[in-house]
Amino acid sequence: MIFEEQRPTTKNEKQLLDKYQITELVHYERYARDYGLWDGMATCYTDDATIEISWYKGDIKGFLEASKPAPDAQTDALPAHKMHETLVWLNGDNAVAVVVTTMTGRTPVQGQTMDNLIYVRLVYSLKRVNGEWKIYAMTPVYERDTLVTRDTQGYQTR
Repeated sequence: MIFEEQRPTTKNEKQLLDKYQITELVHYERYARDYGLWDGMATCYTDDATIEISWYKGDIKGFLEASKPAPDAQTDALPAHKMHETLVWLNGDNAVAVVVTTMTGRTPVQGQTMDNLIYVRLVYSLKRVNGEWKIYAMTPVYERDTLVTRDTQGYQTR
């Protein structure tokens, strides 16, 4: 990605505040998704936001609906997001945030419960709307997956 070739810089207190607000926003967006706070998650996006991930490509309204688990879903099978480093590049009222993330979940594989660890960089495109930062696009860059076997008590086995 071309923007990653330039080190993000912070030139003044306003930019520092913008970067903090953007970081808080993208972290809350994933938190809201993990805890089923769908109305809160919706407030993070512009009305015309688009999402393009491995299992969905489309508008934010469709993504919110598709993200909701089925009533009989096992909660430990749902993905959880651990947010790591976050870098923000500002360009006036536009910004890009890249968040190094590990997604975790449990999944059955050939009769065994496995922990699935997905290493990804979430790339958010943002813009200021009426003085507030909003996400207008989110695209992940998948790096790798790891499956770890669990025993019947839920402990990792090697």
